Amino acid sequence: MDGTSTKVCREFQRGACKRPEQECRFAHPPDHVSTTDEGTVTVCMDAIKSRCSRDPCRYFHPPPHLQAQLRASQGRAAQQPVGHP
Repeated sequence: MDGTSTKVCREFQRGACKRPEQECRFAHPPDHVSTTDEGTVTVCMDAIKSRCSRDPCRYFHPPPHLQAQLRASQGRAAQQPVGHP
Protein backbone atom coordinates (compact mmCIF):
# COMPACT_ATOMS: atom_id res chain seq x y z
CA MET A 1 0.00 0.00 0.00
CA ASP A 2 1.53 3.32 -1.04
CA GLY A 3 -1.00 5.77 0.42
CA THR A 4 -2.90 6.33 -2.82
CA SER A 5 -3.90 2.76 -3.58
CA THR A 6 -4.81 -0.32 -1.60
CA LYS A 7 -5.10 -4.04 -2.31
CA VAL A 8 -8.48 -5.57 -3.08
CA CYS A 9 -9.55 -8.61 -1.05
CA ARG A 10 -9.03 -11.71 -3.22
CA GLU A 11 -11.88 -13.53 -1.50
CA PHE A 12 -14.16 -10.54 -2.10
CA GLN A 13 -13.27 -10.62 -5.81
CA ARG A 14 -14.38 -14.26 -5.91
CA GLY A 15 -17.52 -13.46 -3.91
CA ALA A 16 -16.28 -15.55 -0.99
CA CYS A 17 -15.03 -13.13 1.72
CA LYS A 18 -16.66 -14.06 5.01
CA ARG A 19 -15.50 -10.91 6.79
CA PRO A 20 -17.64 -7.77 6.93
CA GLU A 21 -16.10 -4.85 5.01
CA GLN A 22 -15.47 -3.09 8.34
CA GLU A 23 -13.26 -5.97 9.53
CA CYS A 24 -11.40 -7.09 6.41
CA ARG A 25 -7.90 -5.66 6.05
CA PHE A 26 -8.32 -5.43 2.28
CA ALA A 27 -10.62 -3.32 0.10
CA HIS A 28 -14.17 -4.34 -0.81
CA PRO A 29 -14.81 -1.78 -3.59
CA PRO A 30 -18.26 -1.21 -5.11
CA ASP A 31 -18.80 -2.32 -8.72
CA HIS A 32 -18.36 1.18 -10.17
CA VAL A 33 -14.77 1.48 -8.83
CA SER A 34 -12.12 0.15 -11.23
CA THR A 35 -9.63 -2.47 -10.05
CA THR A 36 -6.15 -2.60 -11.62
CA ASP A 37 -4.60 -5.71 -13.13
CA GLU A 38 -2.42 -5.85 -10.00
CA GLY A 39 -5.51 -6.17 -7.80
CA THR A 40 -5.49 -2.67 -6.33
CA VAL A 41 -7.87 0.28 -6.30
CA THR A 42 -7.07 3.99 -6.28
CA VAL A 43 -8.13 5.61 -3.03
CA CYS A 44 -10.15 8.84 -3.06
CA MET A 45 -7.95 11.24 -1.14
CA ASP A 46 -10.88 13.67 -0.88
CA ALA A 47 -12.84 10.95 0.95
CA ILE A 48 -9.93 10.50 3.36
CA LYS A 49 -10.25 14.24 4.12
CA SER A 50 -14.09 14.02 4.26
CA ARG A 51 -14.35 16.34 1.25
CA CYS A 52 -15.53 14.15 -1.63
CA SER A 53 -18.68 15.42 -3.32
CA ARG A 54 -18.63 13.10 -6.34
CA ASP A 55 -21.61 10.74 -6.56
CA PRO A 56 -20.76 8.18 -7.60
CA CYS A 57 -17.03 8.61 -7.11
CA ARG A 58 -14.83 6.52 -9.40
CA TYR A 59 -12.28 6.09 -6.61
CA PHE A 60 -12.45 3.84 -3.55
CA HIS A 61 -13.80 5.33 -0.31
CA PRO A 62 -12.10 3.21 2.36
CA PRO A 63 -13.82 2.41 5.65
CA PRO A 64 -12.32 4.02 8.79
CA HIS A 65 -9.99 1.13 9.68
CA LEU A 66 -8.38 1.22 6.22
CA GLN A 67 -8.18 5.02 6.33
CA ALA A 68 -6.01 4.69 9.44
CA GLN A 69 -3.69 2.26 7.60
CA LEU A 70 -3.46 4.62 4.62
CA ARG A 71 -2.62 7.62 6.82
CA ALA A 72 0.10 5.59 8.56
CA SER A 73 1.49 4.55 5.17
CA GLN A 74 1.56 8.17 4.00
CA GLY A 75 3.35 9.20 7.20
CA ARG A 76 6.05 6.57 6.69
CA ALA A 77 6.50 7.65 3.06
CA ALA A 78 6.88 11.29 4.10
CA GLN A 79 9.64 10.31 6.56
CA GLN A 80 11.73 8.49 3.93
CA PRO A 81 14.92 10.34 2.94
CA VAL A 82 15.00 11.70 -0.61
CA GLY A 83 16.29 9.07 -3.01
CA HIS A 84 15.28 6.18 -0.73
CA PRO A 85 13.75 3.30 -2.71
